[in-house]
Amino acid sequence: MSLIRIDQQTALNLDAIAFIKFTGDVEGLSATVNFLSVPVSRNQGSNFVSETFEGEAATNLFNLLGETPTQSTNSGEDKPESVLSSIIPSFGDGLGRNKAWYYHRGADGRGYFLAFVNAKGSCSRRTFDAETGRFLRKEYPQGGGAYQDKFASLIQNAKEVTVDSQPNLERDCKVRLPQAVLDHLKKQVS
Repeated sequence: MSLIRIDQQTALNLDAIAFIKFTGDVEGLSATVNFLSVPVSRNQGSNFVSETFEGEAATNLFNLLGETPTQSTNSGEDKPESVLSSIIPSFGDGLGRNKAWYYHRGADGRGYFLAFVNAKGSCSRRTFDAETGRFLRKEYPQGGGAYQDKFASLIQNAKEVTVDSQPNLERDCKVRLPQAVLDHLKKQVS
């Protein structure tokens, strides 16, 4: 067990972390830590348990990864989203990640939540209406591979979002997203 203290009251087991998402900048850094969890049965996928740290804890966690958050160099201008890329450590896109959620605004002007999954050398994308949570379609790209590669252009133009706990997409999301999941996702794009 690799315990590391990130502030006076908090220590993390680094071996239990699936991934960390940093948002903000040096003045308001936030770190959402997604911990690995054990599946309840073979038929269920693993769910992530997430906790968000801010302030000193987020900054210390960021620094543990060998980088220091920077301040925006925009003089009084609004910070573009690309500023975040200057403070987020580069691990390579999606390193070790098998599941992800994104919000995408389509050419039709409607919003969609996209759930990506890597499994058994292939990947899938499920599309849900962002307003109602209604399931719209499931896509398996030809030739196998990871969602990070197969859907790279779509992901590049989308906003990553998170879920509190990963629903079982086959069982719980056949018709629509569970209301709690939909509400959590909507809060991130409003």
